[in-house]
Amino acid sequence: MKFVSLEVENHIGVVTLHREPINAITFDMYEEIRDTFTAINVMDDVRVVILRAEGRMFSPGGDVNEFKTLQDRFSEYIDTVKISIDSVYNCHVPVVGVIHGAALGSGMALAACCDILVASDDAVFGIPEIKVGIIGAGEFADLLVPRKVLNYMALTGNPITAQEIQQYGGIHKVVPREELMNAALEVVDELLQVGPIASRYFKEALHRNLDAQLLEKSTLEASYTEKYVGTADFTEAITAFLEKRKPEYKGK
Repeated sequence: MKFVSLEVENHIGVVTLHREPINAITFDMYEEIRDTFTAINVMDDVRVVILRAEGRMFSPGGDVNEFKTLQDRFSEYIDTVKISIDSVYNCHVPVVGVIHGAALGSGMALAACCDILVASDDAVFGIPEIKVGIIGAGEFADLLVPRKVLNYMALTGNPITAQEIQQYGGIHKVVPREELMNAALEVVDELLQVGPIASRYFKEALHRNLDAQLLEKSTLEASYTEKYVGTADFTEAITAFLEKRKPEYKGK
């Protein structure tokens, strides 16, 4: 695959995002994420997955340059995004997210869908969608922070730090960036100490008890973006972002 790699060794599958320099996620990259995690689910030798990224940051989310074409293929695009993120959430084995730099939008959603997170001390998490005319990723942040904090993140588009999320219980460890993989491997070693069948069953039970409607909630958010894409404000949000200027909204 071009932007997503999978290496398997000692029962550990390491999935790496590598669309450098920042891993902005394109339609094709979402498909690669989906295909990678779908493949993992039929690999008997993989008992734990690490999800990480190369480059300056984990991911700023979807590539905004593609948002300009949403009107033409919105449903296909959103369905692919949802299935891609859901493939991480419903991976049959535990997924340890290794996050550095920024994890924003669908990048934040991918991180939130990991079972355990280890982050660098310079990591930030956010839902900037509202600033570029998208309504989405909010319900995934519910896996990381309390509801009122989620509301702040979603309605302002402003990020919060890994340290803040750790205080809320959403991140297991925050360490200097150079210690990140070692910290993740320590967690992986703990996960490998339990029986693989029990681990899969327990993960499935935890997810079913937590929220059986996560994907449905994400679909509802996307439906509001579909209503928004026909407005002048939607076009202005994307144009202003790409032109690096403050948007001038008309409420129309």
